[in-house]
Amino acid sequence: MTRKCPEYRLRLFLSVDLVGSTAFKARKSDPNSSAEAASPNPAWVDEIRRFYHGFPNEVSRAYDNIEKPTDWTNISAPKVWKTVGDEIIFCCRLDNFDHLAISIRAFITALGRYGEYLESRDKPTLDVKGCGWVAAFPYPNVTVKVFNPADGETPQSLPVEDVEAAADAEPTAYDFLGKEIDSGFRMGKHCSANSFAMSIQMAWLLAKYGDAKPLDGIRFSYAGRQVLKGVIGDRPYPLLSIDVERSATRRKVRHFERAIGGTENFSTRSTYSVSQTRLSPTRGLSRFTFG
Repeated sequence: MTRKCPEYRLRLFLSVDLVGSTAFKARKSDPNSSAEAASPNPAWVDEIRRFYHGFPNEVSRAYDNIEKPTDWTNISAPKVWKTVGDEIIFCCRLDNFDHLAISIRAFITALGRYGEYLESRDKPTLDVKGCGWVAAFPYPNVTVKVFNPADGETPQSLPVEDVEAAADAEPTAYDFLGKEIDSGFRMGKHCSANSFAMSIQMAWLLAKYGDAKPLDGIRFSYAGRQVLKGVIGDRPYPLLSIDVERSATRRKVRHFERAIGGTENFSTRSTYSVSQTRLSPTRGLSRFTFG
């Protein structure tokens, strides 16, 4: 392994969770005898396996189908980093602003499609919810190889480019640690089936990108502030999200609720208009960190 100093990189993290899975497991603990999937396993086991396989496929399909810029290189879609219970977490190194926007649009599309798929299979108690955040490496966050006794390797004492590049290529073999990872997980607890929660860093980047495709029509929502334990010194954290409600009727009701409560959402167009400096979508993401 060479000792080349690691390049600065910004990684995108996207999480999807199966809503209603706890109650579903309690009700569906007997062997699955349904016509669609006769199995000796409890029905919930087959459902979770289907989720682990089906949702990543939806992300890849949506990513491939989004129109790319003419100068687009072969930049890969977000990859599965790890699974935690009923949650799948994806990550990827961001190459530019287009890559961020396309990845977000693909993930939101996958959330909608998989939710519709659950509805079509008469699974009214199950749904999906998602969130996203970004984190900078090699500082203030770090990349650590997952320990494997068979490797016979000693843990690296300093960050090196070989490790970072290998983590970009195969994130499942690595762990990512740091304050932006911790804050991402805590912020993600505020997502729902109709609200894709995002960190303030991600919201800032998307606002800078503007309302160009593929973000055209995406609307942000602000739901006040809340203390997230250990995040930004326990000061209230802005709860920002993207509206992903699939039902037009429920979306209209939520619109009136926000108007009455003073938390009306806003589009990327109105968000961007407050800034007179547009960042180039194809320009590499500059070096910055957030407190």
